[in-house]
Amino acid sequence: MLIYAPIKLKLMRCSGSCEKVLAVATGFFWLKDDCFYLITNWHNVTGWDVISGQCLSASGAVPTHVQMPLLLKSDEFDVNNRAIRRRYSINLYDADGTPTWLEHSVFGNRVDVVALKIALLDDDLISRPINTLAEFVDFDPNIGDDVFVLGYPGGIDAGHELALWKRGSIASHPAFDVDDLPKMLIDTATRKGMSGSPVIVRQRGLIVPRSHKGKAEGLSGEELIGQADQFLGVYSGRIGDDEFGLQLGIVWKASVLDEIVAKGKVGSSPFIG
Repeated sequence: MLIYAPIKLKLMRCSGSCEKVLAVATGFFWLKDDCFYLITNWHNVTGWDVISGQCLSASGAVPTHVQMPLLLKSDEFDVNNRAIRRRYSINLYDADGTPTWLEHSVFGNRVDVVALKIALLDDDLISRPINTLAEFVDFDPNIGDDVFVLGYPGGIDAGHELALWKRGSIASHPAFDVDDLPKMLIDTATRKGMSGSPVIVRQRGLIVPRSHKGKAEGLSGEELIGQADQFLGVYSGRIGDDEFGLQLGIVWKASVLDEIVAKGKVGSSPFIG
């Protein structure tokens, strides 16, 4: 089910009957206390670069809605491996102009991750919250481990709007925070359209789950031999504007997601207040 976790997002400017696509990005679902959340980046929903203090659109337009195509089971799905897609639109601002997303309660938009609470989706939805998938193993990631950024570089997909997997490796020590923020760096050639992507870390060989850490020396029988994946965090862009420069990507650690959905504050917008 991991291949269905990423969702292609269209950031829309809607005014009356006029709709304009400003950008393509990536998101995924998260489940907390029986509530569904759409996870993506702050700069996606605001259309604003918090570092440069500039609008991301050359026209100066900013998004009002996010549109997502969701894969749903059809009556023929089990027989012919087919499904249907239905497009959903989420308002980024309520009737009073207040942002509908949540952001980090301590760091605010310095953590470039937001959560949009959405209605609980039914069992016909094929894309499931990434923190409910059974594929993952809880292990300690290390420098040099392979990572995969699951998104839509340049808006391109793998067919049927499934995400592409861009490969890289962990470049900064996962146990430490970069810039005193809950983020790490990865070495990979990512591109626009992948902002908001889930990042997966992969280990091969003898894999020791965290549950064995601190126990007596030697094998416990809990080890795995082969290959294991774990959810690492949320990708939010490269360092620098040059696509062929440092090729270092920013990943916000998985821990920020529960912090945002459990005690996050109402989102901020550069155009309000």
